[in-house]
Amino acid sequence: MDFICVTGTNGKTSTTFYIRHLLGGEKIGVIGTLGAFVGDKEVEYSGPRLTTPDGKQLCEIISKMKKLRVKTIVMEASAHGIVQGRMNGIKYRVGVFTNLTQDHLDYFKNMESYAKVKTDFMCSDQIENAVVNTDDIYGRKIFASRDNVRAYHVGKNFTESNANAAVEVAKIMGVGERKIQKRLKTMPQIAGRFQTLTLPSGATVIIDYAHTPDGLEKVLTAARAITKYRLFVVFGCGGNRDTAKRPIMGQIAVELADYVVVTSDNPRNENAIEIMNQIGVGVKIIDRETAIKHALDMAKAGDVVVIAGKGAEDYMEIKGVKYPYNDLSVVKNYIRGKK
Repeated sequence: MDFICVTGTNGKTSTTFYIRHLLGGEKIGVIGTLGAFVGDKEVEYSGPRLTTPDGKQLCEIISKMKKLRVKTIVMEASAHGIVQGRMNGIKYRVGVFTNLTQDHLDYFKNMESYAKVKTDFMCSDQIENAVVNTDDIYGRKIFASRDNVRAYHVGKNFTESNANAAVEVAKIMGVGERKIQKRLKTMPQIAGRFQTLTLPSGATVIIDYAHTPDGLEKVLTAARAITKYRLFVVFGCGGNRDTAKRPIMGQIAVELADYVVVTSDNPRNENAIEIMNQIGVGVKIIDRETAIKHALDMAKAGDVVVIAGKGAEDYMEIKGVKYPYNDLSVVKNYIRGKK
């Protein structure tokens, strides 16, 4: 089997699904934040759902995919997965580096340690060919440090950047230029990744997993480009995670959006109100469903509402309990109620 991995702070999930699409889709396995899939069929496996499953889970998933005659597996490689050795023993025909920005400093303590994990992995002999975003300072270091490496660029926005990475991978995997160009025209919309809906009012809603300063900046910048009038954003920050990014994300929201609603996002064992106060800006509404409805009620034709942070997650984690919750369901229920 051929293995392809994608690592980086942002863009891993979208890039894996774009790669799957450009490689032909049907018998391509995907492993990552959204789960494990062969084509459009989910592959069930035991234990917790992690961006990069642990070694035992990976063996289980790979075994099931082999029985389904999968020839290529595309997977997300998280920094935790790398440093904890979950992927040890796997040789990757292609490794992709998307970017590296502030995240997970609750675990890695500083950017230098976080960056070292990703860059050392990308330069290791686990990866035969590298595809690297050279608009990123760490990407340029990787590019200069190894052989068998291709560069790609961000382009107009983060969605185009992920597609650019997927194109380079497809070329390495032997897909012809004509097929690549044809498949680019039918790129899939990925759950919780710049997922768009239209309200009865004519306003546009974008649901995105952006949960880092860089991710939020990118999604709001892309949303601004399609906003005719006002840009709203609803977001929060997870509890028991990097606290330093909270005021940074608040400032980004204020600078790029016209109306900011700060709410809960997996407060875990922290107090949700304290997290919101650390973000320090905007209208504060602790219940996320209420916060979203508040923004949707205000939005008119030509406005855009970005709901950031949870993407396709189907739970809200509070005090060790995961309660059923999904941003997309909230928006769809709102739309049904307006018809």
